Amino acid sequence: MKFLIKILAFNLFFTNGYAQNISFKWVKKEALFYDDIAPFKKGLALTTLNNKEGLINKLGEEVCPPKYDKIQFAYQNYDGIEIMDTSSNKKIHLIVPTESEYTILVESDDKWGFIDTMGKEIIPLKYEKIMGFSEGLIPVQLNNKWGFIDKIGEEVIPCQYESTLGFSEGLAGVQLNGKWGFIDKTGKEIIPCQYEIVYQFLEGLSSVKKFNQWGFGFIDKTGREVIPCQYDRIYPFENGFAVVEKNARKGLIDRTGKEVISPIFQDLIYSTKKLFIGELPNHKYGVVDYNGKEVIPFKYDYISYFKEGLAEVRLGKKWGLIDETGKEIWSIKYDEIVYNHEQVSFVAKLDGKFIIVDKTGKELIFSKYLAISPFHKGVAFMMENDKFGVINQKGKEIIPPTYDRVKLFSEGVAPVQLDGKWGILTIK
Repeated sequence: MKFLIKILAFNLFFTNGYAQNISFKWVKKEALFYDDIAPFKKGLALTTLNNKEGLINKLGEEVCPPKYDKIQFAYQNYDGIEIMDTSSNKKIHLIVPTESEYTILVESDDKWGFIDTMGKEIIPLKYEKIMGFSEGLIPVQLNNKWGFIDKIGEEVIPCQYESTLGFSEGLAGVQLNGKWGFIDKTGKEIIPCQYEIVYQFLEGLSSVKKFNQWGFGFIDKTGREVIPCQYDRIYPFENGFAVVEKNARKGLIDRTGKEVISPIFQDLIYSTKKLFIGELPNHKYGVVDYNGKEVIPFKYDYISYFKEGLAEVRLGKKWGLIDETGKEIWSIKYDEIVYNHEQVSFVAKLDGKFIIVDKTGKELIFSKYLAISPFHKGVAFMMENDKFGVINQKGKEIIPPTYDRVKLFSEGVAPVQLDGKWGILTIK
């Protein structure tokens, strides 16, 4: 029987510059009856069938059939997706430079290599382990030693190290004879292997710990100690400042090591280039600048990160919204805030009802729906009578409650299920 692709179109009336229509189509035949499809990431969505996992693209086409025990997106600083099939003891890494270009890292008989999407071998399957791309080079393990190859498989740095952190800012942390140091992309030793612990370089500095000496400090790219090893814990530099911890209290230092904020906080978190969210030992939250000056009083029970100048705050069990000066943009009266990443409209909950509220605090719509998702490109899912539909930021129904299951919009698309079959909604 010929397989039918069903496409529906719905008009959207946006005033915020987003697209004017949303379309629906079934996924390809082989993907119709998946048990589950996750939200999209990097142009791909995780699929599940009979407890096995695979991948589809935004066209609903199978990139990888559901036959693996576990698929997860790669670790931070590596571009790709890790696929594990524990039942057959095989693994695949799917590296995704762009949405239309795929290079697949495969393992067979405990050996790793690369193939392209046509199955052609690019790099021989000979390595024991392979990490993702690291500033253009790939860390590989051979005979229990680590080195680096380029994208065509040429050895750039011999496999001679016990471990590596990969490259960051042109230098890679490597371990040799139980000690850590740094090399450049030619394999030249820039900082001798002499440390017990090192971290990747960020903003030109690396946090290190020496052998037989208490505390962490920072070195520069020449290996010069610029901040003495005297802290229990050090967080990476960001915009010229680093959070440090001493005696279970956190403070802030600049690049010279000067303590611009003494370690007095239970917690201290970056929020913007100039502002830090602090938690005092009495668990009250406020905001200070990089000089330690109080910007927002320490009276809240929680403050979220600032996004586009706004942050959620909680007093007791009620929520509101403040700006970077501490002005309460919303009254602190809501039971819950569903944050909207676009900072145009929010979904809040008050006395069991969902409300669409703009960023000035104006309540636009008291919703009749049981649930409303965060907005994405001007639309959100809503739920009524156990069915899901789509509304715009003014609360207008774009798609009536129709679908049995939905996943959040991401990258302009969302998987939806109707009568046991999966399709994809795309915002144009």
